[in-house]
Amino acid sequence: MADTGNNDYWDQLLQFHEKASKNIPNGESGLLAIKTIRRILGQKWKPPKPGIWAEYRPGMGMHTRFWVAYAPNYRWLIHFARKLEAVTRIPGYEHVIDRLGISEQYAAVLGEMDFGLKVSLSGISCNYDFRRGQPTPDLVAIVGNEKVDIEISSMNRSYEDTAGMDSLSWVSMAVIQAKCISGGIWGKVPTKAEFENIKKKVLAGIEEAKTRRKLVEVNEPGVLLCNIIPEDLVNQTPSPWPWGSFAMRTRSSVSKKDRLARKISEKAKRQLSRGNPSVLVVHDRFSSPDEARAFLNDKEIELSIGAFSNLAGVILVCPFNTFYGAVQHSALPQVVTKENRTLVEYSLPDYEAEICTIWSHPWKRHVPVVEALVRCLTNFPRNLVELYGDQ
Repeated sequence: MADTGNNDYWDQLLQFHEKASKNIPNGESGLLAIKTIRRILGQKWKPPKPGIWAEYRPGMGMHTRFWVAYAPNYRWLIHFARKLEAVTRIPGYEHVIDRLGISEQYAAVLGEMDFGLKVSLSGISCNYDFRRGQPTPDLVAIVGNEKVDIEISSMNRSYEDTAGMDSLSWVSMAVIQAKCISGGIWGKVPTKAEFENIKKKVLAGIEEAKTRRKLVEVNEPGVLLCNIIPEDLVNQTPSPWPWGSFAMRTRSSVSKKDRLARKISEKAKRQLSRGNPSVLVVHDRFSSPDEARAFLNDKEIELSIGAFSNLAGVILVCPFNTFYGAVQHSALPQVVTKENRTLVEYSLPDYEAEICTIWSHPWKRHVPVVEALVRCLTNFPRNLVELYGDQ
């Protein structure tokens, strides 16, 4: 039986964009993107209820973007639709797409989609490898003549990933729509009540910044301290924190290095235990750019990798927004190698960037596997531009 509520959601969304897109230069393509997203996500997407600015639940960041009629967001929707279409060309994609509508899993699914695209767009044959009741890796790739098991995980707990991403996304979208810029520090992942307070304060800060034409400080004590300024004043106004950059502290009594070492041990013993050459990919969405670059000097992680004979390497992916220099734009990926470690930094469309650290096995195990995946990273900006077809 069809989910009538779900159909109503998509129908209302289409009606909204059919009207709102008419006076926006890329509105027609944005409307087609919404139709593509509906076709692919369909009944599996679970919208919040009721209303556009509904009561908060994890996973609302994606829902919020669906309801924004604004040229830069239409560009993002067009690109997201093309990503979804590319993911559906990877065998086994159904288990990934079907979980995108589960609020507690959507951050993990975005990571699985992202790395699947990095591999497949580089021309490497791969498939998602979900098997019910079995601890299998997320992705299997063919490198040379070998099957390579790839597990995709996160440095943080699932609630931190989803709620943290939503908080960052909401603030960014609110200021962008108002033609403002922001940046600051999150002392923790907000609770539901704290997030509601932050929304009110940010909207009030935006109004003051635009009306009085000045920098405005917004503070939810212990949670968020950020500055907001009209975008045309950015170059004239110094800030103690880089414009467009946010960093968020996640709750843990364990250092990130030790959390990563634990993640390596956990995943290598379960999802990556089949004996094939294997790679662990870990996303860390809340470090600052300087923290991400500092991982290149962390030699101890190699010891955690070295204890597993089939583990070719570990890749730490740190994504960022790049508004006004949060991460420096570069036409080509920047690659730095230090002993068995490699840092790859690159800009992406839609004001995004990534800083990736790759640790190889200290005994040089499965070197071609690591080299192939480093190429997937360095080729990713160019491959995305080709997929989007608009640059």
